[in-house]
Amino acid sequence: MQDLRALLLHEKYGHGFFFSQTKLGKQLAILYRHGLEPGTDSKQLRSPYPRSLYSDYESVIDLIYDSVTIVNEGFATWLEQIILPRLSDLIGQAAYRRRDFLFYRDSSMADLAQESEYFQKFQPQRVSKYREGCEYLELIQGYFGPDWGPKCAVQAIIKATDVDLGITESGGQVQFGLQAEQLKATLLNKQSKDAQSDERLRAIHDVLREYIDEITQEQEKLQCHRSCLHNDCPINDIICTKLGW
Repeated sequence: MQDLRALLLHEKYGHGFFFSQTKLGKQLAILYRHGLEPGTDSKQLRSPYPRSLYSDYESVIDLIYDSVTIVNEGFATWLEQIILPRLSDLIGQAAYRRRDFLFYRDSSMADLAQESEYFQKFQPQRVSKYREGCEYLELIQGYFGPDWGPKCAVQAIIKATDVDLGITESGGQVQFGLQAEQLKATLLNKQSKDAQSDERLRAIHDVLREYIDEITQEQEKLQCHRSCLHNDCPINDIICTKLGW
């Protein structure tokens, strides 16, 4: 029962939040609805559309999905780790088992990194695909304490995934705002972190850690523990000022 609740938190609420509440996740949800995923058998897609579209953007779709792996899986893992212990002591035991499994027994990122063009360019820091993103969120949560730390971690995810790749849906069809080569160049651009959510999360963590005291002072003025004032959010302000997002 405990593990079922962990999976429910991870899949429905963790990934569910990513795909329904973040700008980047909503764009991936469009691709998913139309069967445009890595490893799709193009013969199963209707011709000429969307089979031709998938043929043009197949390598780009691989890059997009790889670029969100650390943030998407990390957030879902963080959510179950923070919620399970709050349900009950008994259910909270599942969090320890899940942490051991996801952090130390999973090595899927190591395999993915060998095959992925994206991860050849942007090396992951852990062999588990669940661990790195979760650890960054746990650090951010810890910097700002129990009152508003979890809210800050969620806001960090929202900013990390505030990426517009130009993927929209119109008339029941997927529309890409950029040509495949343009989008590929953007996703693989090491000089800019505008399109890579994992690189954005790393940069956000670093700047939040550097400006903990300044942010905390603003949070106390705004009484962030009572309500989350996104229009004046110190997390948003420091990310915008220092990183331009």
